[in-house]
Amino acid sequence: MPVQTATRLYLAVRPDAEVKQLVQELNDHIQHAYATGLVVPYASEGEARPRPEM
Repeated sequence: MPVQTATRLYLAVRPDAEVKQLVQELNDHIQHAYATGLVVPYASEGEARPRPEM
């Protein structure tokens, strides 16, 4: 479950989840996205926008 703060995005996982494998897979995907130009660094200078109510 993603948890957004003003400066970071955290992923909350169950305590019994395979966290090491998840972290490695996410890092691989992020590195690929940066290497191919799909993602560019962004530094927000303000508060995070509120999410719409569901």
